[in-house]
Amino acid sequence: MRSWEAALRPWRKPYGKYATVPPYSWHASSLLYRNSQFGLVSLNSSWRKPYGKHATVPIQLARQFSTLPDFQIQFGAEMKPVRLSTFPLNKPFNLLDPINPFSEVVLRLVVGLFTDSPSVIGTASILCGNLLVTAKHVIDDLIRSKSSQQSDSQKVTINHDLVAIQILPGPEYYIWHIIEATADPLTDLLLLHLGNPPSGSNYGTEIKWKQFRVNPFPPTIGERIAAIGYRKSTVKVSKKLDGSNHIDINDEAIISVGEVMEIFEWKRDNVMLPFPCYQVNARFDGGMSGGPVFDETGCLCGVICSNISDSHLTGKPVSYVSTLWPLFRLIISAGRGDKYPRGVPYPVIELTRGKQIAVPEAQRLEDWFSKHIVRS
Repeated sequence: MRSWEAALRPWRKPYGKYATVPPYSWHASSLLYRNSQFGLVSLNSSWRKPYGKHATVPIQLARQFSTLPDFQIQFGAEMKPVRLSTFPLNKPFNLLDPINPFSEVVLRLVVGLFTDSPSVIGTASILCGNLLVTAKHVIDDLIRSKSSQQSDSQKVTINHDLVAIQILPGPEYYIWHIIEATADPLTDLLLLHLGNPPSGSNYGTEIKWKQFRVNPFPPTIGERIAAIGYRKSTVKVSKKLDGSNHIDINDEAIISVGEVMEIFEWKRDNVMLPFPCYQVNARFDGGMSGGPVFDETGCLCGVICSNISDSHLTGKPVSYVSTLWPLFRLIISAGRGDKYPRGVPYPVIELTRGKQIAVPEAQRLEDWFSKHIVRS
């Protein structure tokens, strides 16, 4: 059985301007950038009607994410999830309305937003508070001098201005700057830490973070999953009368449904997918990488990783999802509030122990770590 390092190369930065990882809801007055100077998003998609008399998959899933206090009220101390009705396979690949129940928690990653040539590079979702989870390969082209990155290093230096765009009810558009990236050197998982806004932001705005319950392990073979991501993204920049940029982002929000076909507990191979993952027959298109994958209980159970290109044209799609449990051994130093020491590195599993991340099977995760993770 393969052992995994629980703590590879710890790293830290000064606490100072950095946000905390909240246990429930929190004030983001110093982190929130309200998009008042841009007519930012112009999206071209259409909402699909419900499957017969039943609720759509998006509505089924949206009912399952909320703030952490709501989780604890709904599910009790163990937060045991309730299985949803099975995701329908007769409509496995569907467009969502651009402003849908997931726009608040599934974000677009954009490079060079404040330049004349911005681009959307992938999808990320809220893990908790000011932490996003995505696929590591979506930032491959942004990493400063890959050759200089230590093979066992978790800290990643991004050589570009990377932001995440969040759409809240209203709609309200928020632009979050990525100030830290923590990459898993052995898998395709990446944590992004949201940081302070530029001047001119709307200070004093309160945001109560919504997030997913998390299943660190893959569903069983034959169970259905639903994945969400943004594809066919284009960005157009035009000048306003005052000389500032007007930015239009056009893309398609997609939900893809499939079944788990095979589980690779430790790795699929030694080259392409040498890490815990599982195969599904859901279609994943370019741009969806890093998007969330949900099991039949509505828990976040993986991150969109890769696919065999155009496999859906000759048969059922062949795609792969990164399993989440390795994420919990990564070392971060994001603040967790006044009850915790500032600037002290800790493994992500501490966010489960501190109730910042809602893991219904927290004891299973603890047992897994006790059995398989080598602690340094």
